[in-house]
Amino acid sequence: MLLALERLAGWVGLNPIEPSLQNGLRQSRLVLFLLAPLLFVRGKLMPAAQGSVVARWIPGMALYATLFLLFASPFLESGLNGALVFLAGALTLVRLLICEEELPLGSLSALLLLFVAWGLVSTGFSPFLKLSLLGYAKTLTYLIAYFCFLANLQSLTHLRLAAWAIILSSILISLYGLYQWQIKVPPLALWDDPTAEYKLTRVYSFLGNPNLLGGYLLAPMALTVFFYFGNLGWRKWVLFLAFPLQVACLYFTYCRGAWIALVVGSAVAFLTCLIIFWHLFAKSALFKGLLIGGLLLGLAGAVWMVLHNPALLERLKSLVSGGNHSSNQFRINVWQSSFKIIQEYGLTGIGMGNKVFQKIYTYYMVTGFQALSTYNVFLEVWVEMGLVGFIIFLWMLVSHAARCVWGIVQEIDYTARLFLAASLIGLIGLLAHGMVDTVFYRPSIQLLFWFFLAVITLVSRRDIAFNHQSTD
Repeated sequence: MLLALERLAGWVGLNPIEPSLQNGLRQSRLVLFLLAPLLFVRGKLMPAAQGSVVARWIPGMALYATLFLLFASPFLESGLNGALVFLAGALTLVRLLICEEELPLGSLSALLLLFVAWGLVSTGFSPFLKLSLLGYAKTLTYLIAYFCFLANLQSLTHLRLAAWAIILSSILISLYGLYQWQIKVPPLALWDDPTAEYKLTRVYSFLGNPNLLGGYLLAPMALTVFFYFGNLGWRKWVLFLAFPLQVACLYFTYCRGAWIALVVGSAVAFLTCLIIFWHLFAKSALFKGLLIGGLLLGLAGAVWMVLHNPALLERLKSLVSGGNHSSNQFRINVWQSSFKIIQEYGLTGIGMGNKVFQKIYTYYMVTGFQALSTYNVFLEVWVEMGLVGFIIFLWMLVSHAARCVWGIVQEIDYTARLFLAASLIGLIGLLAHGMVDTVFYRPSIQLLFWFFLAVITLVSRRDIAFNHQSTD
């Protein structure tokens, strides 16, 4: 039985270190051929960089460029986000060329690279090759960001700095969102069903769209909750104040998809906290009583809020109104059309990027309204990359989630478990929201998705500096 579990763990990529795979990659002739130019340049640069003052600055510059990318992403447009990714990527490449460092690649990274590689195959079969190449280039941009995270966040201190960058950014965004609610900011577009009885003030902060704002806040909330239990001293108060700001701002987006994702993420977070902190509850009847009382109080408060807020009640009723709600019917139409596209392009897909989808969709749409994407991340992957890409995507997600669950259940280092828990809940929140909306592929959210994938890979390594307690 134990042998079977070990084999299963190896299949889904749960081994904390994978020396056989890493050695195989290093000795692979194909890998050596592809990396030959970089290895040649590295051989020339490393000796010259040993005594250089500028060379000593490069690792720090690459790190802070990566941290700034995480902090500034929600404030910037797509083009500036791309520029920041390339800046961080260029500094990271120089760092890897002049320093004796290696990327912590393993089975999780191999699955991710396989997913990106298959994207090139689906692009080759696309009926709109130029548009698909543009979409594939965006995926490569996020891959560069992923490698920046792997290369620059290889210590506990640096992972904490990255978490702080995201959390502090979300605090500023939440404060501005709450200010918008206070002044009753007008909408920038028609975001609500025109037949709705109650007109809502939907905040959008710096992101320009309430659905995008709601989707973005899910990830910082996961980090805030689990980061709070770390050894942070007075910094806990920042997180203690940040979480209600994030929740309030997310609430006033009136984004139903983000609300659903929050409920799903909260349920999984509750179970995860029970696993991590069960040793405390098991020893104390007081803690058990507080847990049960807190749950009952929270449920009672939620019911009271719904019953005494007609606008909220109307918004919640729209979730189960089916085609009677305009945005619900629109999504249903898009999903039906997407399945028709899959019937014709189901094996290799139509190619990468929403521009390709918009071109194809005009031949399948039920109504006269154009759609930005499939309004479902899993459908989107299948439509763009075909059945093979969809299977690889699921395999990649299951492997990362399984790595998180394995680390949490196995009682590895306490700080590592907190990071794995936050990454798991963050991914669940982003994907749950992505099942009913289009914002998953926006840069501010995509960068967080790839960030969590990188964190899971990094924290799974035994050689990361978790063997000491830090108050950074």
